[in-house]
Amino acid sequence: MTKKVFTMTNNKEQSKAIYRIFFLGIFCYFSFAQISFSASVTHVIEENLRSKEIKVTFLLDAKNESLNAYEGEIIYDTKKLSLERIETANSLVTTWITLPEKGNSLLGDDTILFEGLTPGGFEGVLGVGENNKEPGILFAAIFSLKEEGNGEVRLSRISVYKNDGTANVSDIIDYGVTLSPTVSFLASSSYRPPYTGMRQENDSISDIFAEIVTHEDVYGGKPFLIFENRNKQKSIKRAEVSESLRENPRSIKDFSWTEAKSPYLLTQMQASKYIHIRAEYTDGTYSYKTLETVEKGTNFSQKYYILILSIVLILLIIYAIRNKQKKE
Repeated sequence: MTKKVFTMTNNKEQSKAIYRIFFLGIFCYFSFAQISFSASVTHVIEENLRSKEIKVTFLLDAKNESLNAYEGEIIYDTKKLSLERIETANSLVTTWITLPEKGNSLLGDDTILFEGLTPGGFEGVLGVGENNKEPGILFAAIFSLKEEGNGEVRLSRISVYKNDGTANVSDIIDYGVTLSPTVSFLASSSYRPPYTGMRQENDSISDIFAEIVTHEDVYGGKPFLIFENRNKQKSIKRAEVSESLRENPRSIKDFSWTEAKSPYLLTQMQASKYIHIRAEYTDGTYSYKTLETVEKGTNFSQKYYILILSIVLILLIIYAIRNKQKKE
C-alpha cells in the first residue's frame, strides 16, 4: 500500500514537471516570438565605370515596427578601398546627431561613427500595393579601388531603437558586404575625370538650418553655432563658416571661409555682425545661410535709441534757449 502511494506521488510529481516544462516551453515560444523582431539591413551595389567609383547603398527594413533612433560604426578595408564620401540624400534619418563622415572617430582611426533620429518614427517606405512597406535608405558609401581584389565593408554594432518612448534597443546588428568589382570595372584604367559641372547656388533658402546657441555646459557658456542640412535630396560634401562684418559674401571675391562641423565655437562675436554658413554638396552646387549675431543686433538697437534720445534732447535744449532769448 505504501509502495502504491509512493508511485502515485511520483506520477503526480512527474506530471507537474511535464506541465512545468510544457508551459515553460509555451512561455519561451511566445516570449521569443515577441522579442524575435529583428530590423534587418540590406544593400545595393552600383558601379560607375566613368568615375571608377563603387556605390554601396545600405537600407534598413523596420519589419513593420516603428523605429526612431540608430547608431553604429562603418568599418572598411583601407588596403583595398578608398572612401570618397558618404551620401545621406533621401535618408530615413531626418536628424543626424553624428553625421557619418571621414575622420569622426573618437579614437582617430578609420572607423566612421553615425548617430541619427527619425522623430515620429520610421516604419518603412510605402511601396506598390496596400500596406506594403519597403526598406528605407540609411546612407550610401562611395569607394574607389586602391588595388585589385575583394574589399569588405562592414556596419558594426548597429543599435536600432523602437519608437515606444522607452528607448528600448530593438536589435543590435552586424552586417558585412564584400565588394567584388566586375571585369569591366577593372578593365578600364584608374583615370578619374575631374568634376566638370558648373558650380551653381541652390535657389532654396531653407536648405540649411542654423542657430546661434549658448549653454553653460557647452564651450564654457560661450556662443556657438549649430547647423544642419535640410536638403534631403543632396548630401553635403563640405560645410564652411565665416564670421564677418559683410552682409553678403557673394559680392566679395576670395571671401574667407573656415571648414566647420556642427557645433562650431564662435570666436569673433564681438567683432562680427554676421555669421555665414556655406554648404557645398556632392553634385557641385552650394547653399548659403546668414545669421545676424544677437550681440550686434542688441548693441545696434541700443545705439539707435541712444542716438534718437540725444537728438530729441538737443532739440529740446535749442527750443528752450530760443524761447528764453525771445522773452528777453
